[in-house]
Amino acid sequence: GRTMAKAVAGLLAMAAMAAMAAAGVVGSTPVFMQTSTSSSASLSSHSLPPSSSLPCFASLSLPSGPVSVSSRSASRRSSFLPLSSSSSPRARAPRAHPPSLLRMSATMDNAAAASTSAAAPPPIRYLTAAEAKAIDEELMSADGGWPLAALMELAGKSVADAIYDMYPPARLQDERVIVLCGKGNNGGDGLVAARHLHYYGYRVTVVCPEQSNQEPHAGLRKQLRALDVMVNMGMPGTSSGVGLIVDAAFGFSFRPPLRAPYDYILKQLLDPSLFGAVPVVSVDVPLGWDVELGPPREEGALVLQPDMLVSLSAPKMCAKRFEGMHYLGGRF
Repeated sequence: GRTMAKAVAGLLAMAAMAAMAAAGVVGSTPVFMQTSTSSSASLSSHSLPPSSSLPCFASLSLPSGPVSVSSRSASRRSSFLPLSSSSSPRARAPRAHPPSLLRMSATMDNAAAASTSAAAPPPIRYLTAAEAKAIDEELMSADGGWPLAALMELAGKSVADAIYDMYPPARLQDERVIVLCGKGNNGGDGLVAARHLHYYGYRVTVVCPEQSNQEPHAGLRKQLRALDVMVNMGMPGTSSGVGLIVDAAFGFSFRPPLRAPYDYILKQLLDPSLFGAVPVVSVDVPLGWDVELGPPREEGALVLQPDMLVSLSAPKMCAKRFEGMHYLGGRF
């Protein structure tokens, strides 16, 4: 009875580990890879932060000076401090559960090498809006068994983990993180991410231009206020003291054009005298982008080019047009 059950469970666990290895996961830790050709980060692995401690990531090749992202304009200021060259990396125990975060592989940039490598990762699958919607519906169905709040919790946590990996709080100059949240599911993911960023030691301010009174949004905002995290209706009037902006306004259900007040917020994000020099992390779909077509192509259209993208569940079609650091989170 119990012995047989344990044996079956062991076989299933071994099969799961084999499947993870085939998907680019070594052991129980994620293999982080990048899409950006401008970054010097190396292929490596490490576990994500279990608390608000600030580890030095030995596996991530960091430049000796302030970080810059070439996908942003030349005027974009750097708000990061280099990690101390004298710091020694700490050994980190492998995690006993599957990873919730992967840095995406640059298979497009290294097609020739990938085609000849036996350990080449599988091709990236991009989802249409209809496919993404179908996945969400299946997860929340009676057979899937996932409540919306649980999906948001895992997705938002993975967003916070990705930000911690790319922009650890020790490298921010004690500046605030602004989390822009819409009233849909993507905004709910942003509210969860804001809470975990607070736990990780960031100074967080949440901006909710449209505040839904429905759950789980209302409860998520209460949780933030209980932690003394400010939840405002509009963006600050100045970028002074702002080191990072998280764009969680819209997800795969958005269709251009942007309506008020988000069209004005986009102008603020791109204005060099306001937030145009502050790095932006977009969640799933960058502000103003079509989930399948990508950034607007109309003449004179304002286009946000975020420094970093965190795709949820799987990358959407618009991610093909993204150039920068790309993470995959919210893996269920």
